[in-house]
Amino acid sequence: MKKRQIIETLADHAEALNQTDGNLGLDAENWLSAYGPAERSLSFLTLLQLAQAVKRALIPIDPSPFFLSQLASQLAQNDGVMVKKRPFPRQFLLPLIAGLVGLGLLVFRLLTGRSRAATTAV
Repeated sequence: MKKRQIIETLADHAEALNQTDGNLGLDAENWLSAYGPAERSLSFLTLLQLAQAVKRALIPIDPSPFFLSQLASQLAQNDGVMVKKRPFPRQFLLPLIAGLVGLGLLVFRLLTGRSRAATTAV
């Protein structure tokens, strides 16, 4: 089955699921009867059956008024600040600098060692 056919078939199935409560009124195999034999493969059929099961299980609910009021008060207390920025811990600064210097020396040593070997081999 071509990739484009898969995408179109999945999009059609998702659209059909979204227009219903997750039950298309028939099973996925009958739904696929409008498509070619390649779309009716076992793995593809299993994928569509899984999509139907997920759609049936995930029923949208409205949050309770208590939850909404609690959420509103928590957001108001935070003054719109969702993420607090923490400063970089200073205890890691010295090891970070030492590691970078060591890495730089290692790269320098490797580069100069190879260039010396190349000049002496000629």
